Amino acid sequence: MFRFLSEMKAFAGVRPADIADLIEDVSEAAAVGGEVVTPPGPIAVMFGGLRITDPDGRSVDVIGTGDFWVPAPSQTATASSATNYLILPDRAVDLAWEGEVGRAVLSGRQETAGDELRLISRLVSDVMDVPLVVGGHTAAQVVAEAMTLEGATSALVSVGDRLGIVTDQDFRARMVAAGRDSSGPVRDIATFPVTTIDADDRLLTALEVMVDRGIKHLPVLSDGRPVGVVADSDLFGTIDESPFAIRSAIRGARNAAALADVYSTMPKVVQRLLDEGMEGLAISRLLANFAEGATKRAIEWVTGELGSSPAPFTWVSFGSLARREPALLPDQDHALVIADGHGKDPWFEQLASGVTDVLEQVGYPRCNGGVMASEPDWRGEKGEWAQRWNSYLLDSSPIHLLESQIVFDSRVIHGDAEMAGSFVELRARARDAGPFLVRLAKHALDFRPPLGFMGRLQTERGGEHAGTFDLKAGAILPIVQFARIHALAIDAPEVETVARLEAAAAAGEVSDELSSMLIEGYELATTIRLEHQVARWRNGDDPDNRVDPDELTSWRRMGLREVFKAIKSAQEALSLNFQTGLVS
Repeated sequence: MFRFLSEMKAFAGVRPADIADLIEDVSEAAAVGGEVVTPPGPIAVMFGGLRITDPDGRSVDVIGTGDFWVPAPSQTATASSATNYLILPDRAVDLAWEGEVGRAVLSGRQETAGDELRLISRLVSDVMDVPLVVGGHTAAQVVAEAMTLEGATSALVSVGDRLGIVTDQDFRARMVAAGRDSSGPVRDIATFPVTTIDADDRLLTALEVMVDRGIKHLPVLSDGRPVGVVADSDLFGTIDESPFAIRSAIRGARNAAALADVYSTMPKVVQRLLDEGMEGLAISRLLANFAEGATKRAIEWVTGELGSSPAPFTWVSFGSLARREPALLPDQDHALVIADGHGKDPWFEQLASGVTDVLEQVGYPRCNGGVMASEPDWRGEKGEWAQRWNSYLLDSSPIHLLESQIVFDSRVIHGDAEMAGSFVELRARARDAGPFLVRLAKHALDFRPPLGFMGRLQTERGGEHAGTFDLKAGAILPIVQFARIHALAIDAPEVETVARLEAAAAAGEVSDELSSMLIEGYELATTIRLEHQVARWRNGDDPDNRVDPDELTSWRRMGLREVFKAIKSAQEALSLNFQTGLVS
């Protein structure tokens, strides 16, 4: 506890004797996700997080692991997930930010107040601009003049109860380039319907929505009425290392070399997002978005060189990219589904090889296990895939168990989703394949959390990985597999790990408390992995999953211990519920 408090930014530089004095009157407490926390005094969050709201229910702050918070009468704190915290004596308020380092941190916060506050602490309403709202019948030229006068890059367009948007790009592409008469109604060049966000949502949510939808302007609503607009420049300005710059560069890249240049900036983007306080899973979703964009560009280039496709095809992504949870450098995992009767056409072999080559040039390594459309086993006709999955459910051999887990996490990147219907059907049918599901559960127990005697973090004793543990094998994979198996057991369509855990809890398959602990743990492990991989990249090393616990802060280590304990409990429940001891 002494080291934990000493390493907190709030108490950085405070005399050890003063911290030791605090510990005498410290008590521990815990809350489950959704529980309102009403501590009698200041607290320090050891694991989890709190959402702070004002009397109107609007979010005003987010308190995470290692943060110090003093309750205010007008504020309400709600645990965002399973949370452990220390209740400190009132005199902690006088010590907080009093050390030399602490004062420097606080000074830095004060100097960067306002526009430079971290995204994690800010709401959409903090940065949104007053919207220019026009009627749909207004002449386009009049709207363009109003935008110029206001210095706006967009205008909201109202047509009855429908809301649309027109941007400066729309004027260039839909009016000037298309040769439209500028006296025509603006509704003819506006976009309907429009994606919106609530004024009380966090800026991080706006960032995710805008990057995911590929938009630069996001109308803001309050009680259903437009009250503002957020633009990409409001979040990161015009810097090159931003998610919006990456997205635009991917769309504008004309070859693999240009895309590789874009990809080389990815670690800088991740570092910036981590510095802004963005959670690991949110960053992973952005990385998945970028990978999907790169794949689509690769397919465009290769098909452009090969000419028209002789038959319909669908490109399917697997694994962490399909779950939208990749690390910094995810391997390629994909397959190609071809219309029946055309599987042997050399055009599709050239397509698969070409796309795989492009993605490798960009920076996505080839799969060591060969799970790529360029390999004959992962390229086939629609009917062949259906037959293959049927055989897997009947014969749960080790290789079939391994490959089925890959397929259970799938997402269509290009083409008709119906072509890959057998991939979805396999998930649905797994629930009724009792022995198969049991063996899948037993296989999931092969990955154990690195917990040693008395709950200590266990590391490798010798060899090149001495003093480290594998965060992917010890935390990320066990949670992914636990979530997947329970989703299959209830025939849940979700693919993302968090969504699967939430669905399992909603169906009563998993307790709310365990689900909350695993979700929080998955978030923490994902964040630590990205931080670790970016740090290795900065040092000129290849990103990996080997973490040295001595390089983590005390609250990070404490949090991981809680995660590993939750995984251990989850695996014990998995073994009991699926009776894995009855199969060899």
